[in-house]
Amino acid sequence: MQTSSKPSSRQNVISERENPHSTSGGYFCVLMTQTGCCLGLAALLYITLTIGTVEILSLFPKTRAYSQQTPPVVTAEVCSKGSKGCTQKDSALRFLLIGDTGGLPIYPYTTLAQGTVRDTMIRLTEQNKVQLVLNVGDNIYFTGVANEFDARFETSFEEVYNHPIFDGIPFFTIAGNHDHFGNVSAQIAYTKYSRKWMYPDYWYKFNYTLSDGTTIDFLMIDTIVLCGNTADVEYGDLWDLLWKGSKVPDGPKDKKMAEKQWDWIAKTLNESRADYLFVGGHYPVFSMSSHGPTQCLVDRLKPLLEQFSVTAYFAGHDHTLQHLEVPTTDRHSHITYIVSGAASRTDRSTKHKNSVPQGSIKFNYPSGWNPFSQLGFSRGALIYVEINKDRAKFDFLKGNGESKYTMSLMSRKRSVKLDGDEEARTIEL
Repeated sequence: MQTSSKPSSRQNVISERENPHSTSGGYFCVLMTQTGCCLGLAALLYITLTIGTVEILSLFPKTRAYSQQTPPVVTAEVCSKGSKGCTQKDSALRFLLIGDTGGLPIYPYTTLAQGTVRDTMIRLTEQNKVQLVLNVGDNIYFTGVANEFDARFETSFEEVYNHPIFDGIPFFTIAGNHDHFGNVSAQIAYTKYSRKWMYPDYWYKFNYTLSDGTTIDFLMIDTIVLCGNTADVEYGDLWDLLWKGSKVPDGPKDKKMAEKQWDWIAKTLNESRADYLFVGGHYPVFSMSSHGPTQCLVDRLKPLLEQFSVTAYFAGHDHTLQHLEVPTTDRHSHITYIVSGAASRTDRSTKHKNSVPQGSIKFNYPSGWNPFSQLGFSRGALIYVEINKDRAKFDFLKGNGESKYTMSLMSRKRSVKLDGDEEARTIEL
């Protein structure tokens, strides 16, 4: 699949005045709408519009630049080639599962929660020798990027995760709905310029083989291509997003492209003989929080996850941590659904707790009341995962690293039994 155009010969420096996604005074309204306080900022918005964007931005640095860097040896392309993929000299695979990392569209371009989560990621990587990061979308808030030279790559990603411990560690990434408001092909193209950012195509597979022969397959899918977006905006800015409003995804924009991906998903799942098989996308199949289940995925992805005994499905979109165990259609087994979308902001909503199958919710975080958590004024949250030949252990963490909940999944070649009372699942491969 052709994913991007040839990069421009222009100098790899972009002024923030050239970036439409970092200059909208409506940003404050978008944020405060999420907390029901937009009207209270009407005067501030009026002043912002009156003074003009140039004067506001004059308070902050004008130009951000990044240099073209040589990608690490372990790239998404390497991991997706051949049956062995990325072979590890280790009997365990350790990774961090994060989502909705997109930061802010104006200075300081990041949030308190994102910084807190980043510091914990550094500590975990130092202590546990983390080998990769899995990022399930909404990489750049609120309207993605304009092109592969967009300053937001630097200000909301490279500068945030600028620590030697991350050198050579791939951040395997997929697009979210906010990324699709901008230029997703530019995010794919940016893979050429970063030592961390790994996003080779709209959907792709990568795999790891451990020193004892244990195999782990990852499928990264574009759920916006499959199901449609939450607003009819493309290559837009914040005003476009405000004007169009939000909706439930009601079908793919490009049906041919969606069907091509569905065919690829079915074929790739069918071919997998890995000990562990994970699928990651932005929209959740099931969620108890603000957005709730995604009907398109319930109708078409859930049957595939069941048919091919997927170990777990990872998603973001809702700014929470969740663990759900949903019975298969025949009620003989279950599929694990995990949400990790709290890497730069959190959401305490339980709006859809009655929209998921009864008894499926095993864990949800955070809870309580914080009117500013969607603005990033919270600890954030993430998941640490460690896989060996016997089991995959998931540690659900507050942004500061405090463990809130743990669970384990067995290899697909072994019986799966969770919490001591779940029905066992076995698969012959």
